[in-house]
Amino acid sequence: MTHSAPKKNGYLGNICAFCNYWEGDANLRSRTSSLIEFDDKAKGICLKNRSTRTSSLSACPKLELSPNASRYAK
Repeated sequence: MTHSAPKKNGYLGNICAFCNYWEGDANLRSRTSSLIEFDDKAKGICLKNRSTRTSSLSACPKLELSPNASRYAK
């Protein structure tokens, strides 16, 4: 699946796969300069919410971009 590149200005429009607190492997990779390809069925643990979450869920207000997602951020 593809999603727009991570946004540096908060959680709106971002997904769990971009978060530093989401422990999982969504295999983020650049598709174009504005699109990120990832595994939308990947599951991981959210260290902030203490729950299992799918990579494609909308990010919560506790989002901090992971180092990997930051490489693609706009």
